[in-house]
Amino acid sequence: MASDLTDALTDVVARLERARVDYMLTGSAAAAFYGLTRTTVDVDIVIDLAHEQVAPLVEAFYGDYYIEPDAAFDAVEHGYMFNVIPLTRGLKTDFIILRKEPFQIAAFLRRQKVERPGGSVWTITPKDLVLSKLLWARESHSGQQLADVRAIMATGLVEEDDEFRSWVDRLRLGDVLDASRTTRYDA
Repeated sequence: MASDLTDALTDVVARLERARVDYMLTGSAAAAFYGLTRTTVDVDIVIDLAHEQVAPLVEAFYGDYYIEPDAAFDAVEHGYMFNVIPLTRGLKTDFIILRKEPFQIAAFLRRQKVERPGGSVWTITPKDLVLSKLLWARESHSGQQLADVRAIMATGLVEEDDEFRSWVDRLRLGDVLDASRTTRYDA
């Protein structure tokens, strides 16, 4: 994992833990733990954030990051994301509010603590990362997401067991999974 990403992640995780916000690393930064390396311009973190936790979260980042308190409150209210941007050097972090949907909740509950340089971090499982990327590919029509799925599946870390197939069926991702096997998008 690149030094900028490691440094950014170490700082952001420490601040989340200080604010007592439960989190899960996802996206390309999480994929780096599972053998997929590609350049990323930000860090994606799912957070389980209640209204009463917004002020402590803002306080944990204030001064070293640009953080818009109203955006954080709105994100909690409407279930979308907001970001924090370091004032000096580092990577932007997108905070994705945990949606109260069956798959999102299940993935969050299955997250695992991964040891890395700088400490441990709660991270999405490889199986849930693949499912998340399939969902994103379906919504965004992103060839990059399909290529990521193919690369993660090639590591052998994701077994297409009954649980995996059940989520593929429940989320109606069969066609997208098939497309990930044939896409040739390599960024």
